[in-house]
Amino acid sequence: MKGKHKLAQQLAAEPKASRGLPPCPDYLVGRARDAWTFWSHELELVDLDRRPDGPMLEGVCIAYDAAISRYETIKNAGPVHREEDFEPGHRQAGRGGCEATPRRAAGEPGAGSDERDCRR
Repeated sequence: MKGKHKLAQQLAAEPKASRGLPPCPDYLVGRARDAWTFWSHELELVDLDRRPDGPMLEGVCIAYDAAISRYETIKNAGPVHREEDFEPGHRQAGRGGCEATPRRAAGEPGAGSDERDCRR
């Protein structure tokens, strides 16, 4: 390429993704769906809404919802602590060294059983 406007010519020659995001997946509900609606609108306003970015937007909406859910759980119930964090070398028989706690949300690893996640 010779002459003026080389960068403009190079940019014009690059392949372009199709404009517009796919529709919000049906299984995104609540806060995740609200995030999709908000972010897809914002991306459209700044002309960055492209179809190939749809799966990434979906993933970030799911991650955002999960992060806020965990934050709310910890804020309301407090963190789960291992006994070893407070009493080095002390383990209670049958409990795998974990503080008995109802703080794990249903569906999380170890929900309903302290022993699985806390044994060393």
